[in-house]
Amino acid sequence: RQSPPGFPDETRAAAMSVDPALADATLATAVDTFWLLFCGVAVFHMQIGFTMLETGSVRLKNTLAIMLKNVLDACVSALMWFVLGESIMVDGTNSFLWASSRSVLLIGRDTDSPADMATWFLNFAYMATATTIVSGAMAERTHVTAYLVASAVIAGFIYPSVARWIWHPNGWLSVRNPDAFLGGMVDWAGSCAIHLVGGAIALVGAAIVGPRRGRFDSVGKPVPMPGSNAALQVLGALVLWVCWYGFNISGSRNLTRDAYAAPTAARIVVTTTLSSASAGFTACFLDKFLGSRTWSVSKACNGILCGLVSVTAGCASIPPQLALVVGVVGALVYLGSSRLVLVVLKVDDPLDAFAVHGACGIWGTLAPALFASPIHSAQGHAGLFYGSARLLGAATVGMLAVIGWSACISALLFLGLKRMGYLRVDLQAELIGLDVLAHGQRVCVRGGRFYARGGVGRYRRDRAGVA
Repeated sequence: RQSPPGFPDETRAAAMSVDPALADATLATAVDTFWLLFCGVAVFHMQIGFTMLETGSVRLKNTLAIMLKNVLDACVSALMWFVLGESIMVDGTNSFLWASSRSVLLIGRDTDSPADMATWFLNFAYMATATTIVSGAMAERTHVTAYLVASAVIAGFIYPSVARWIWHPNGWLSVRNPDAFLGGMVDWAGSCAIHLVGGAIALVGAAIVGPRRGRFDSVGKPVPMPGSNAALQVLGALVLWVCWYGFNISGSRNLTRDAYAAPTAARIVVTTTLSSASAGFTACFLDKFLGSRTWSVSKACNGILCGLVSVTAGCASIPPQLALVVGVVGALVYLGSSRLVLVVLKVDDPLDAFAVHGACGIWGTLAPALFASPIHSAQGHAGLFYGSARLLGAATVGMLAVIGWSACISALLFLGLKRMGYLRVDLQAELIGLDVLAHGQRVCVRGGRFYARGGVGRYRRDRAGVA
């Protein structure tokens, strides 16, 4: 056959004469790179799920605001990861905190290395998940500027520090570090490093910014504030469920060089499915018969998510049968913590971000310490039910360290923003809606005019200006 245009015969002949060993190595590199890119794209697609879930869970007058925060969150976090975050996570040999010029602005990185660049992108997608969790807890009353500052601090400092502790080969909590505390903690895909970080910051932020106007009555009883679109809530939850498979299997990074990578990835999708399904059913069922007495769409969706968070740390090391237990317990943790935060602590968390990501992140961190099988664990670690308490000790200390680190830094940040007047919007903006006052438009346009209804009556903004 003739060579295609732009592909001379001599080039084609040279390609056919390549050493088979070199060709196999090139193919292996291509397969592993594609796997990392596929997982990274799947994880980054979770931004769509979070955006839809949050948009459907807030009131109509604040939908554009929450969508913009999610979009800008991805932009700001990407830039901060490029500037500093990646360096803190991967550079140097220190077990706690480090940064060097090697990964700052990718100055010392090989940008022609497919594995290096694909890993950078996957790490960025992980980090973007941690930062976007916070927006839901502080929705409908927080300045865009405050949230962008928080995203930058989370992406550039809080999250990469924790990720270094747990996943760096020399991290003080890493199972790959022979000198790690009690042998390290098992956190395969981030129940602790990602979700607990985001959940802890979300709770602190929601507490400091305060509840939405009208969330509690005169005696402190919660007043329902339903979201604007249940269809978007379901769409967001299902998108997150699908993308979560890429999230969890991404830990099996060397498909062609690790004989256990493919079997582990296949088992992970099973444990992920069973945990999320059991948690979604349990949360919806219990809320029907012991809670609201209705078949709640939001409880079913959040139940699925809490099951996913709960199994993320142990998805590779927990047997499929025990993944069902992880999901059921996760649903109980979610329902209990949701009531605790709202009814007891009086903290307004519109999306139950702490209950889903924080509380279930705690349970997810402890789950492999209890149920990890030495047969499935890459390092042969065994959980408490298999006769070893070391993982439980490491997980408990690591969990407390992560909560303390995330909560203290974020508290200083949010208190500082509150002191400067940049944290919460004013009363008029909150009552009328952020879409009109902050963004100058609404999702629904009627007759060339944008309408918003709030506690101060009808507010109108037409194309010519503000009336």
